[in-house]
Amino acid sequence: MLGQSRILSLYISTDFLIFYAHKANDKPAYNLTIQWHIFLGPPMIVISLFVFLSLRIQNADHFNNAVFNYWWMFALSFVFFLIVGALTIFKKNHGLAFIIVILQMLFAFFGYGMSKLPYLLHPFVKITSSHVNPEMGLALVIAFTLGLLLIVPSLILLLRLFVFDKSYVEGKR
Repeated sequence: MLGQSRILSLYISTDFLIFYAHKANDKPAYNLTIQWHIFLGPPMIVISLFVFLSLRIQNADHFNNAVFNYWWMFALSFVFFLIVGALTIFKKNHGLAFIIVILQMLFAFFGYGMSKLPYLLHPFVKITSSHVNPEMGLALVIAFTLGLLLIVPSLILLLRLFVFDKSYVEGKR
């Protein structure tokens, strides 16, 4: 699983760096990140498949639920992978490709998480048997909401100052 998370992180990062290098007109970085992205894609899928198949041995209920009830989420994730691969190979729409990579990961992670239900920790903790007292639940919702209200504008500012500022990206500022 550790190798999978490293390759996954590199795969997502190289896709963003393709977009950034293209915006900066940095041809050597652009070509290098495209090569790495194309190189990292197939091993990521193969490792993910092996992890998924090993689930059959570890937790057959989870595996069967994923295969029979949530297969479409994993299929969509794979279709998104193919679309990103095509966009990368043909060097088209890098911003769209990055959004599709995010959708690819969203469907894969959401499918994995949904297929675990009703268990949070198999076979000990079910979503129906666990509870949080109302005060703690309210505190968690408030903290999460305040965190989102803080991080979203910060990320927008960061993107506007550095990623979407053409003069900064091109090294003029």
